[in-house]
Amino acid sequence: MSKYDYKDYKTLLDDITSGNYVIQQPIYIDNEPISFLGNLLNYSNIDKTNIHKILLSILNKIKTELFKQQLKKTGSNMQELVSKQWLSEDTEDKQENKIFCDHDCGCLGNVKDHMNNIGDYERFVNELEEKFSDQKVYSKLLPEQELNEYSVLELSNSIEDINNKCKIITDQLDRDLNLIESEKYKIDNIDLSLLLDLSMKHINLYQQLNTDTNQTEVSPNIHNLYMNYTLVINLLKKQINHIRNIIIVLKKDIEKRCKGVNELLNDTYSSRIEFLD
Repeated sequence: MSKYDYKDYKTLLDDITSGNYVIQQPIYIDNEPISFLGNLLNYSNIDKTNIHKILLSILNKIKTELFKQQLKKTGSNMQELVSKQWLSEDTEDKQENKIFCDHDCGCLGNVKDHMNNIGDYERFVNELEEKFSDQKVYSKLLPEQELNEYSVLELSNSIEDINNKCKIITDQLDRDLNLIESEKYKIDNIDLSLLLDLSMKHINLYQQLNTDTNQTEVSPNIHNLYMNYTLVINLLKKQINHIRNIIIVLKKDIEKRCKGVNELLNDTYSSRIEFLD
């Protein structure tokens, strides 16, 4: 496999979608090798929270090119042939060998918004925790009716507000988590075995299937197109899992914080009763 020298991003995309470059190859920039993904992450506007947008864009470009190849008789014949080889004898639904799906990864881009919302929530919680701490002191010096914002009633109202905020945040996390699960299900059902098999079918094998001399040939790099599609699918799948895990951790953390705030109020009630006794 020849050395791939990086020129610019547009040329890289053109080479990926034409099969002239396979993304498992290192990219050489100033004679230094770097991975395809590492090269993308070197851009200042790309990071692990939005890389899925770039991967999805590349994936759709490759998919469009593969659709064009499948419109050619030898392209569709090869996919049908290989697909049949992967079907079980008892398989009734021949559509089980899926290599394409419609992706909707918009929900993956909300991580920063979730983190900002949680940051605002935590600042509110920290202020409330300070009030609870001060309340322990003031409650020993003043009667309940003179505690004002530090009274159990006012603190209860603050807890109610904070619980509402907690519910809004967890509902938003749940909504995106459900959307991510749906996207994960779709991409998990893509048949990587079939794709890998197609990525090993070189142009000569397509030519052997072509009995019509007038039939337009598929791209000589069609095996590279399938390989690029397979590798980008895998990268996108990994990114979906990465964002999914972040959302799950955020949800666990916020639920733990919400529970802790409610326990503060219970402790305050208990301490107040003990003090009055």
